[in-house]
Amino acid sequence: MDYEISNEKRGLFGKLLDLLKEFNRVCGENSIKYFVFAGTMLGAIRHKGFIPWDDDVDVIVPRADYDKLKRIAEGNVFKEPYFFQSPSTDKGYPKGFCRLRNSDTTGLPYDDVAMKCNRGIFLDIFPLDILPDDEKEKRKQIKKLRNTRLLMNSFARYYSGFGTMGTTKAKAVAYYLTLPLFKFGLLSMNKLFQKYERVASRYKDSNGKYAGAIAFSFENPRFIFERKWWESKVVLVDFEDIKVPVPEDYDELLKHSYGDYMTPVQEPTNHGTLLYSIDTPYDEFIKRHFDELKAGWYKQTEMGRKQQT
Repeated sequence: MDYEISNEKRGLFGKLLDLLKEFNRVCGENSIKYFVFAGTMLGAIRHKGFIPWDDDVDVIVPRADYDKLKRIAEGNVFKEPYFFQSPSTDKGYPKGFCRLRNSDTTGLPYDDVAMKCNRGIFLDIFPLDILPDDEKEKRKQIKKLRNTRLLMNSFARYYSGFGTMGTTKAKAVAYYLTLPLFKFGLLSMNKLFQKYERVASRYKDSNGKYAGAIAFSFENPRFIFERKWWESKVVLVDFEDIKVPVPEDYDELLKHSYGDYMTPVQEPTNHGTLLYSIDTPYDEFIKRHFDELKAGWYKQTEMGRKQQT
């Protein structure tokens, strides 16, 4: 089936593909194993490239290779305009996973308006972690991840100066309780991220039956898989003008996440509306449009709170 893609969207896809090629280069030169993931894997199998309504690239990296990638990235293997982003390299970034950014562009979900960090067009890099088989242990792990992520978000608000604007009463209370810890340096984004990583990777040496992107989504069943599917043979498939790696059991993975995945269904992305520019650096873009971005972000957070009540 053919889809009409605007020139603007083609420009975004061009920047995203460039990020994927750069990521693939670094992984290839350093023997780092990875797979395209989620919508990018689906796009590779169904469209042999981008899903027409997608707006980012997703990859997933087995935990040992992910840790190796972080170490290598800190050695400056990604040159400008590429920027390897984690809470360790960008202390205003509160996610539990890494991104590869193009600093000469803008890729701005409304969720990121309240951050003070690199906000170029991005490629998401998720660690693939083993889960505990014991349900009690799993609930404990999820609770620790959730609480640590809340602290990371609070620190990001403190660092950006947005404070409690647009947040819930419960999160505002949590923010003010932890504010002294941020001000006096007792808690930092890097310390919180290190704790988050320890919790997410706690079962990396276990024989757990399941594995998933829990650093991204704690308990969404779409992102929890049978471990054996990821351990099947690696195969290369077409994606635009390159080849990308997927597990040989990709059919099981995609059916698990999307059901009848060969029948296109347009769904919103996990990060919501993305505002982007392929030729304007994010700091300049935000300076030009800050008032409207702030208004849009505040409206979205209001809508989010209403949906939760």
